[in-house]
Amino acid sequence: MEKMNFFSRIRMLPLIAAAFLPFSVHAQTTETLTFTFNMSDFSFETDAQGQVLISSDKHDLSFGEDMSKPAIPYRTVGMLAKPDEVYSNVSFTYSGAVKKSNVRLASNPEQIEVGANPGPVVLASYPNGTYPSSSERGYFLMQGLMDGHRILNFQFSPFLYNATTKELTLYTKVTMRVTTKAASYDIPESKGSMNSLILGLVENPEKEEAYYPGTLPSPGTYEWGPGYLIICPENLREAFEPLRQWKMEKGLYAITRTLEDIYSAYEGETEAIKIKRCIQDYYLHHGLKYVLLGGDGANFPRFFCGDGTGKVPTDWFYACLDDSEEFAFDWNANDDEVFGNLYDDKVDIYPEVIIGRAPVETSYEVQAFIQKNMRQELTPPGGGWYRDMLFTGVSIKHSDFEPTDSEINSRFYHDSCIGENFPANAQFYFGRKYNYSIKKEALQERMQEGYQIIHMMTHGGIDVFALSDSITPQHDTIKGLYGLSEAEHMDCDKPSLFVALSCLTNAFDYSRSMGRYFIKNPNNGVFSYIGTTRSSTYKSWGTPYLGIFSTHADLFENLFSGKTRGKIGMAFTQTKVQMDAKDWTLNFYGLNLCGDPEIALYLDEPHSFNSINVSLRNDVFVIDAGVDSCTFAVRYMRTSGSIYKREYRENVRAHEISSGEIESCEITLMHDDYIPRTFTINPEYIQNVTYSGTVNVSGDVIVAGREITNKKPVGDVIIQSGKTTFSAEKSVILAPGFEVKKGASFEAKIQK
Repeated sequence: MEKMNFFSRIRMLPLIAAAFLPFSVHAQTTETLTFTFNMSDFSFETDAQGQVLISSDKHDLSFGEDMSKPAIPYRTVGMLAKPDEVYSNVSFTYSGAVKKSNVRLASNPEQIEVGANPGPVVLASYPNGTYPSSSERGYFLMQGLMDGHRILNFQFSPFLYNATTKELTLYTKVTMRVTTKAASYDIPESKGSMNSLILGLVENPEKEEAYYPGTLPSPGTYEWGPGYLIICPENLREAFEPLRQWKMEKGLYAITRTLEDIYSAYEGETEAIKIKRCIQDYYLHHGLKYVLLGGDGANFPRFFCGDGTGKVPTDWFYACLDDSEEFAFDWNANDDEVFGNLYDDKVDIYPEVIIGRAPVETSYEVQAFIQKNMRQELTPPGGGWYRDMLFTGVSIKHSDFEPTDSEINSRFYHDSCIGENFPANAQFYFGRKYNYSIKKEALQERMQEGYQIIHMMTHGGIDVFALSDSITPQHDTIKGLYGLSEAEHMDCDKPSLFVALSCLTNAFDYSRSMGRYFIKNPNNGVFSYIGTTRSSTYKSWGTPYLGIFSTHADLFENLFSGKTRGKIGMAFTQTKVQMDAKDWTLNFYGLNLCGDPEIALYLDEPHSFNSINVSLRNDVFVIDAGVDSCTFAVRYMRTSGSIYKREYRENVRAHEISSGEIESCEITLMHDDYIPRTFTINPEYIQNVTYSGTVNVSGDVIVAGREITNKKPVGDVIIQSGKTTFSAEKSVILAPGFEVKKGASFEAKIQK
C-alpha cells in the first residue's frame, strides 16, 4: 500500500508524562461513524491538457506522493476512543454511488520547495486500472494520546476511479466501523488543558463526557484560571513583570522563571531539556496552558530539528511534553544528535501547552512588546479597524500570468476562509505581470494606514521581503527590497497581527530578522508575527496552477471560526496540528508564533462594559456585567491593599460576593470582543444610624440597612428629618431596615 505521508487532520499523538490511570482488562468496543458526501461538495477543474483536479471548500482533502498514480482525494479523520483502549480493526462500507463520465484525473501533485519553479503541466501517464486499490480505499493511519486523550486516525477516499473507462464514482455514504481492545500499558491522566482543541479534531466529540469524565471544564468558581509561564533571562525578569501582573489581574496563574534559576533547579543534558522539564512541571502540577519564551537567539537557548541545510530552529519542542517508553522527551531516540525525526526519534509532535515567543534582547524591547500587546487589548482603535486587513506581496512561483499566484492565493484566503465567517474590509496590493514589483515606499505607506491583520506573500530572506520577481533576493543584485530599516521605522499606532508566507523572515535565532524587527519597534503596532524560521515547501500540479498553501488557509479558518475564533495562540496551535507537509523539518518545525500566546483579536467593534450593576440579594453582592458569558477575575483585598483571596469564574453574566466579607474588592471583567475592564468595589456600610438635617454621604457602593455587616451594631437606618443624599459611583443599595420618616427627604445619586 502506498504510504500516505500527509497527516492532514490528526497525526501520531503521544503519551505524556503525568499521573497514570490503572490498566484494566475488558471486552472490545466497536464504534460506528458515518460520513456523507455530494457531488456539489467538490469542484472539478480542468487544466490545459484536459486533466481534472478535484478540490473542495467543504471537506479537508489530501493527496498522495506517488506521481505515477491519479490524484484521488482522501479524507483524514480522527476518532476519540476510551483512554485504556487501543486500535484493533477497522472496516469501511461504501454506498450511494454517483458517477461522472469522461474524467481524466491529473497525477498526484509535486512537492516543491518555495523558491523553485514547478515544471510544466504534463499529461498524466498512470497505468489503466481502478484507483485506489481495495487496500488503499480506507485504512487505519495511526493512534496516540494528546493530553491523555486516546485518538485514532484513519484515512479513506469516497471516490473510486476507473482509469480505463475514465469513470469517476463518488460514494455518497461511507460507514466506518472501528474496534478497539484493551491497552497493554498505563495511560496518562488528562489535565484538561487542550480539550477545546482535541474536540475539534475528532468526529465524535460527544464521547468526551463518557470516555473522559471530569476533564471537561465544569461550571464553578476557582481560585485561578489557566496557568501562564514566562521564561526569560534574569536581566529581563523585571522588564516582564508588568505583563505577569496583567495576566494575574485577568485571573491567570502567572509565574516568571529565569533561565538561570531553571538551569540549577531542573535536570537535563542540555539547557533546552532543562527548560522543557520546567514547562512539564508546571503543566503537571499548576494547570499550565500558556508559555511565553522571552528572548531571541542571542539570549535564549535554540533548539534545532534536522541536519545540514534542513536544520530548523523551532519552539514546538517546548510545547510537546511526553516522556515515556513510547516517546522520547529529548527527540533524539536514536542518539544520532540529529533531532526531531518523526519516527526514528520517537517524536511527540502534539502539544500540551500553547507556546509563543517574545524575540527580545533588551529591557527596552520587552517594554515595547508589552506596550503593543496592552494597546491591542486595552485601547484598540474604533471606526471599524477590527475589519481592516491588508493582503500584499509579489509572487511565489514567478508564473507568467496575472494576477500573480500570491494575489490569487490571498483572495482565496479572504473569500473562502475568512469571508464566509467574517465581514472583512480587505485591501489587496500586489505586483503585476512581467514586472512583479511594488515599491517599498508605497508598501510602507499602505501598511502604516493600520490593519488588524497584515498578510505578506512573497519570497523572503532573514532580513528582507522581496518586492520584485526574484527567487533568491540578495542585497547587492535585487532591486525592490523591504528590509530591516523599513520594519524598524514603520510608524502606525494601530495594532496588527503580521502573518508572512515568506521564507526565513521569522528566524528568531538571528538578532537581525524581519519578525524580530517588527516586534521590537514600539511605534509600528505589530504585536504578533507568524512565519517560518527557514524555507518551506508546497504542492503543485505545474504551471499555471497554484501551489497548495493550505497551512495559511487553515490558519485563517481557525482564526475566524470554531472554538479557536479570535484566539491567536489557540488558532495557531490548531493549525500546526492540522499541517500537511512532506518535509516535516522545513514546514512543520519552521512555522512559529512570535507573540503572546494568550492574546486575542477583536472580531467585532470593541465594546465596553457600560452596563455593570451592583445589587444586594440575600446578604450577597451581585455584580451583573450586563452581558452573558463573561469571565470574572476577583481579588479580595485588605484596606492595606494586600490580596487575601481570589476567585475565577467563566461563562456567566453575574458573580456573587458575600457582602459581609469584603473590605475592598477588585474585579476584572472579560468577554470576547469586549475591552477588559478592571474596577473596585469599596462598600460603605451604613447601619444603626439616624440622620437629621442636611446630610451627604458619598462612596463607591453604599449599602444601608438594619443588618448588613457584622462590624457595626445591628440597627435601622432612619432619615428622621431634613434632606439626606447618598452619592455613589456604582450603586446605592437599600436593604431591609432603611426608613425615611414623613417630612424628611432622601435622594440616591449614581455617578457611573
